Parts: sequence; C-alpha cells; structure tokens
Amino acid sequence: MEPQDFMIIKSPDKILLHILLLSLLHQITTAKLTDQELDFALFSLRSHGYTLFPNAIATSDLRLQLLNQSNHAKSSFSTFTLFSPPDSLLFSLDLASAASHYTKSLSLHVSPFRLSTSDLRNLTASSGGASIDSLVPNHRLLIYNSLAHVNGTVVESVLVNRVRVSVPDLFLGRSIAVHGLDGIIVAGFEDRVEDTSFEAATSSQIDAIWSEELNSPLAGRRNGDRRGNNRRGRILNGGTRGDDVSHGAFARFNHH
Repeated sequence: MEPQDFMIIKSPDKILLHILLLSLLHQITTAKLTDQELDFALFSLRSHGYTLFPNAIATSDLRLQLLNQSNHAKSSFSTFTLFSPPDSLLFSLDLASAASHYTKSLSLHVSPFRLSTSDLRNLTASSGGASIDSLVPNHRLLIYNSLAHVNGTVVESVLVNRVRVSVPDLFLGRSIAVHGLDGIIVAGFEDRVEDTSFEAATSSQIDAIWSEELNSPLAGRRNGDRRGNNRRGRILNGGTRGDDVSHGAFARFNHH
C-alpha cells in the first residue's frame, strides 16, 4: 500500500471524528435544565439527608432563576452544579443572618456549569487549583484537590472554598450535577466587587456566632417581622427577628 493510499483511508476517519466531537459539543451547549430534571435533583438531595437546601431552592426565587436562565434565549447559562451544605449549618446560618445575606449564600452554592467530580478534578489536574463562577456576580468559587481523613482512611477529596465535597456525584443529569458538602460557604457581608473568595464556617463556629448574637446588647432590639412560613425552606414556630442584625461576627471567615 502506497503512503498516499494510507492518507486517503485515514482522512474519512478524521472527518468522522470531527463530526462526532462537534455533535457532542452541540449536545452540551444546547442542554437545558427542565422542571422535571430539577425536581429529580432536589429529590435526590432529600433522599441523601439534605433537606433544607432543596427546600430553600424550591420555595424561593432561586428555582425560577435556574429555570429562567436555562431557557432564556440570550442567557449563556444553561447548565448548573449544586453544592449542598448540610442541614445543621444551613439552619444556623438562617438564624444568624439577614434574608438578603442568606439568599446570597444560597446562590454561592450554585455554579452556572455542569461539573461532575471528574470535571472538577480535571480543572485542577495541571494547576493544582482553579476557580469557577457562582450565581453571585463577581464572586467565584475556588476548586482544588486535597487529602482528607475519613473514618481513619486517607482519601483524595475535592474542596470548594475549603469545604470538602463529602458526597460527590449525588445526582448527575444531562444539565445539572449535584454534590453534597460537609460544610457551608458563607458569603461576605460587604458587597465588594473585589471580594472573590470565601472560607467555610464549621458548625461549631457558626454556633458560636449565633451564641454571640443572642448575648449581644443589640439582641433585645432586633424585633421585626415574624418569620413563620418563610422562604428559606423551613418553618419557625414562634419568635420574631428582623433583618437588622450586626454581622461583624461572620467577617472573620471571609477574605477581603
């Protein structure tokens, strides 16, 4: 067989490969998040013990934001990744923060890209770390790999703003990926454009913050609208709190 014959044979293979790649790219870029797929993702979270985060999404504007951005013709965001914090930390954050800050923190747990665990690892394979967009404008999430001790065993883990992904690939759909966290990503209380990284707060740290809030001299002056059936995925029985809360205690967990 002559060399030119070999090239003629190989050329169609290359063309088919390019067509296949273009087809895959087209499928990725045209994937749209649907009501059904989002419901499946939220159900999967609840079945794994994450209830407050999916409830907060389902009962707030965040659900509409995800669906509207995915289906809007001019939107560049059509797929998403959810990083769900555990119930105990989200409950504590809800109690210790204003509604606007709570909503901002929820949006920090969503990235406008569908990223499986392997995708997250690939992002950091060469550089050791990477950053991805969140739904909060001008605030990015830091992604990197680290070793963690889990039940006496050293395992490789993906960290999102220093919070370990403890349940990777909890749900993988065509246009949405869901991972469970063992911590929470707390937003900064100052809306500064240059604020691009955040640290996780542990359960004990948030409990300490809430204790400081209760013991603060300002505690007696924080009466506002009653929060009964609120939009944060839970029900408060009794008690009133306004959103006029001092947030200095949370500042220690954020880089500015």
